[in-house]
Amino acid sequence: NSAGAVVVAEDSATALSGTSTALSLDLDSTGAITQTGTLTVTGASDFATGENAIILDQANDFQGAVSLSNSGANDVTIDDANNLEFATVSIAAGNLNVDAAGTITQSGVLSVGGNSVFDNVDGINGAITLPNGSNVFTGTVTFTTDSGSDVSITDTTALDLVALTANSLTASAGGALTDSGTLAISGLADLTGGTITINDSFDAGSLTFNSAGAVVVAEDSATALSG
Repeated sequence: NSAGAVVVAEDSATALSGTSTALSLDLDSTGAITQTGTLTVTGASDFATGENAIILDQANDFQGAVSLSNSGANDVTIDDANNLEFATVSIAAGNLNVDAAGTITQSGVLSVGGNSVFDNVDGINGAITLPNGSNVFTGTVTFTTDSGSDVSITDTTALDLVALTANSLTASAGGALTDSGTLAISGLADLTGGTITINDSFDAGSLTFNSAGAVVVAEDSATALSG
């Protein structure tokens, strides 16, 4: 516990136990980072593990922006009991699993080599806002959120959305924009991609799209084009 900055570099795996607090946290480990206790960090947090896993799956409170980095094929998991803001996230080939009880936002670039799951179901209709124009989501992206939440995501590459029930969706892909799961949007679905193919279960209150290529949309209800 510290009222100031905490900087730790460990030459092995790091197992965090007990309740730990800090003004800011910079943790660099040559092995996996895991925890059995909770973390409360009022400022920025930075976790790096080389090619190893990062598992922060307790009811943490990261009040500042969080950076995550690994260079291997191991997964990264982070849990926040409140709002969660990402700074820079760089995951070479592993998956990113995010669970927050509030909003999920970013102030830096997210690059995920595997699949991404963003979960903030908590009954408060918290938004998920990932609009950075340099994001790279190589694998699929799944959102689990409240039905009244607004979701926005930008990907410089192809973007495959697995599942989403939300109030609104703004999705922009530098390549093909596709879906491989149910998209149920009560309000506006605003879709942008090199090509757009939405042919799984899809339902939106209204729809607008922009593409330089082919657009294929199959909707399970009436279609209201806007914009």
